[in-house]
Amino acid sequence: MFDNVTKQQKNLLILTFLFAMFCGAYLYLTVFAPAVQDGILPSYSKRSDNDFIIQVAEYGRCIDSQFTCASYRIDSSGSLMLLPPTLVNSDPVVTQIRLSKDQIGEIRQLLIKDNLKSYAKPKLGATCNQADSDEFRYSITLGAEVYHLDTCQTEFGRDNNLYGFLQSFFAY
Repeated sequence: MFDNVTKQQKNLLILTFLFAMFCGAYLYLTVFAPAVQDGILPSYSKRSDNDFIIQVAEYGRCIDSQFTCASYRIDSSGSLMLLPPTLVNSDPVVTQIRLSKDQIGEIRQLLIKDNLKSYAKPKLGATCNQADSDEFRYSITLGAEVYHLDTCQTEFGRDNNLYGFLQSFFAY
């Protein structure tokens, strides 16, 4: 395989390999390892049944407006990332907030698996006039289970405590 390769080409190949190894080790030690140690990267091996991720996205009337639809994400560590409505052609501004332990505790109390299963059932005969109302999609990950809720297309209505509590985060 290396019969027709000159000594200079072999040295260049070896030096390129060693340089790539050095760069990879440098990046690992200065970027990836500290990020894991600081908890910046998610650790999926440590996820328990009490851990949750809630993603909420608005749709409906906001789609036809001059503003983008709002959305946010909450995880069990207390991190809230909110993307409020902004003008369509402007740069979005992400707001990051740390929730209190009381707020996280209240969310945990409201995330009952049986309720989430019933909320995720499709709503029979659902017809929503999305041009006249704001609707919301929820993706709730609780442990290993993922529940997809929608104020228009599933049984997740606006008349329960979970809806009211999750809507309060749009006020930030």
